[in-house]
Amino acid sequence: MRVCVAAFLLGMMAVVSLAHAADETAGTVYPAEIWRVAKTPAEVGWSAEKLAEARKYTEGIDTAAVMVIHKGVIVAQWGDIEAKYSCESMRKSLLSAMIGMEVAKGTIRLDATMGELGIGDLEPSLTEEEKKATVADLLTARSGVYHPAAYEPSSMARNRPARGSAARGERFFYNNWDFNVLGTIFAQAAGGDLFAEFEKRIARPIGMQDFMPEDGRYMRANSSEHPAYLFNLSTRDLARFGLLYARGGRWGQEQIVPEAWVRESTRAHVPGDKHPYGGFGYMWWTAKPDTLQLFGVTTEEGAFAAAGSGGHRVVVLPKSDIVIVHRIAAMNTLSKLEVTPEEFTTFLRMVLAARPAADSTASGK
Repeated sequence: MRVCVAAFLLGMMAVVSLAHAADETAGTVYPAEIWRVAKTPAEVGWSAEKLAEARKYTEGIDTAAVMVIHKGVIVAQWGDIEAKYSCESMRKSLLSAMIGMEVAKGTIRLDATMGELGIGDLEPSLTEEEKKATVADLLTARSGVYHPAAYEPSSMARNRPARGSAARGERFFYNNWDFNVLGTIFAQAAGGDLFAEFEKRIARPIGMQDFMPEDGRYMRANSSEHPAYLFNLSTRDLARFGLLYARGGRWGQEQIVPEAWVRESTRAHVPGDKHPYGGFGYMWWTAKPDTLQLFGVTTEEGAFAAAGSGGHRVVVLPKSDIVIVHRIAAMNTLSKLEVTPEEFTTFLRMVLAARPAADSTASGK
């Protein structure tokens, strides 16, 4: 009996080992409980010298942590990758994944209007015209609803267009009202707390090492009935989320986020010809369709990113299977720490210059 059990266990280990090896051969390594780390960048075709230059550059700015992932393996990392920093506006890309799950289930329709969903706000509430805005309009920041919002930075409030100045779908305005209301719509559809649902549906299945539902909180304001939903996540957990999206929403043998949603949400619904970041999808920034520019750096077709104020970034290049995570040590928007857009552009250009020649489609311009 013992011999049979031992043989069975050895056989199972062999199957697992072969499956893992097959994954590696196919370039589809997924981290287990902990990440696999390349012995040296050169081992996986990266330039150690150029990555060292990028690291030295970040030592002179407010960078707190960096991870560079290629084909599921850590090429380089520095800083405190376990610390849970505020995600700031990267929270919106996290919610986008959750919205996509509800769309796939049919509990949220992209063409559903605010009127149909019973969405209003504090007085002066939505006009009949504003109630025509759809879920898709909110996802692309084109609702035309310019009501004050919770967790609205002063620059957003200052630049907010006048109420009624644009019809739904007519103008792109990066608007926390749109994004916060999507949190309300998700809660209505899912019937559960966003942070608990995120832990159950995404964090646990992809093996996030640090996130707990308590790492999320709602920020309310006297100006709106729709709270902002704030996430604190570690750099290494965000790297897993980036890898999930690099692989089309799949984690090993499980499809976590619908592949069609990943594809649709990370394409440029708003081309971004006048925005320095890039195009805009469903709460993801995208490479500009004409130039492939993302944060001022030429990347590759299909590249996209989550971005938060101060320099928080998750950059995903799915064709090359690369994920780059950059954090600052800020716990909220009151922090004085900041990596400027120009500094991040320099950093990103330096990292992409270090990647293998076979994968390099970035011009560095």
